[in-house]
Amino acid sequence: APRQRAGPAKGRRRHHRAEGSRQAARPRAPAGGRGRGEAVLLRPAQVAALAPPVLSALAAELDHAGELCARLEDLVTRLAAAVQGEPRELALSEAQTLDVLTQHLAALSVFTRGLSGQLTSARTVDPDAVLAQVPMSELAGRLRACLYDATLIPPPKDSGSGDLDLF
Repeated sequence: APRQRAGPAKGRRRHHRAEGSRQAARPRAPAGGRGRGEAVLLRPAQVAALAPPVLSALAAELDHAGELCARLEDLVTRLAAAVQGEPRELALSEAQTLDVLTQHLAALSVFTRGLSGQLTSARTVDPDAVLAQVPMSELAGRLRACLYDATLIPPPKDSGSGDLDLF
């Protein structure tokens, strides 16, 4: 039987490097998006424009995670009612842990939604106003420390290209 030459599958194009070209040919990204492993470069203005909708989407995801957690808490509580003794105590303790997690997710959602709202309207953030909305004081304290430490960091002296790599 005659040997077939190795090559691209039928209907696929070969990628050739142009003679004298310094760059190797790069495979094209799949239709509808970037290929795996390709970095997206955003300029600071693009990051600023994307921050509010990204934070809003993150808040929605935190809300969804909280809803799932609440369902799990309900299940553990019902299971606890069906047992006695040490297993019941353990199940009730875990149900309380799930309740704290649900509250934590809700508080993070409030925080991210507050940041999104402020950035949408003013492009600046009043940390105290956002943190005043967070119902968990310990979480608000940790977030406050992060925000105030971040505001004390001076901007970099070399602005470079202004590009930001997001992976």
